[in-house]
Amino acid sequence: MFFKAALLSLDKLGASSGLRLSCNVIDITRIMKILIHILFTLSFLITIVTCDSETTSPSDNINYYSVSGTVFDVVSSDYSPGLKKDAPVYIDNDSTISGSDGRFLFNKISEGSHTISVTLPNYDPFSRTINISKDTTIAIYLYGKKEDYFPIEGNSLIKFKYSSSSSNGISSVSDNGEAVWTINPPKQVDDSKVYEVVETIIYTRKIYSPIYSEMLDTSSTSFTITVNNSNVVSFNSSVLDGVSFNRYLDPRQEQDGVIVKSYNNPGSLISTVNVSLKKDIGLYKIVQFGNRWSKKYELNK
Repeated sequence: MFFKAALLSLDKLGASSGLRLSCNVIDITRIMKILIHILFTLSFLITIVTCDSETTSPSDNINYYSVSGTVFDVVSSDYSPGLKKDAPVYIDNDSTISGSDGRFLFNKISEGSHTISVTLPNYDPFSRTINISKDTTIAIYLYGKKEDYFPIEGNSLIKFKYSSSSSNGISSVSDNGEAVWTINPPKQVDDSKVYEVVETIIYTRKIYSPIYSEMLDTSSTSFTITVNNSNVVSFNSSVLDGVSFNRYLDPRQEQDGVIVKSYNNPGSLISTVNVSLKKDIGLYKIVQFGNRWSKKYELNK
């Protein structure tokens, strides 16, 4: 078919030049030249079409890198972070799971800006924008969701069972009674709320010496509780001097339903203070002790 079409084309070409070619008398050399010309033209057209269809994909110019790291589980600043296994780590829509050692790996992340994130129940969500231009390592710190362990309010009362004891090697004294904290409305001082607290202790004092005695007594003092805009609670009190903590804590720190914090009291009397905090309640127990003396406040239930 192609050969016949070529002959017809040659016939027309001959007619236009004043020559009439007959199918029986053909100039073979001229036909071959025309055929070569036609084939060259077709080859050129095919090359152009092929080049147009084979456009370069933008993805061919993108570089890819690895992103690896470790997921840490942070319970408190008082403890070294642990390793978090089985944490789902996402980079945009790609995901992987951290291993038993907390490590994760993405083998092929394109160059540019991405979002790496981790979302787990009972943890604060983690999300960060990362710019990838080389193999990258990142540390992910997960913090447990916090609960309120010091819900202080103005115009309120807190009642404690109170006891104290002391000894000098010859005689000893013990007090037992009730301590009542009257918390006044806060005053704003710079970036903090300052609560003035009046402490009233009604107690029975027992004196053990060569002569035993017992008496009912009352004492009253005042101190302040400060809560700054970072929710850090601090005290200006003879018992709680040097004590400070964030009111929002990770419940995983609890032991027997409370979180216990220990402090060295920098006051004039060298002592140690242990504070027990209960979720949504606040101060549950205060124990202060030094050389041959102690004080204890225990929340009246």
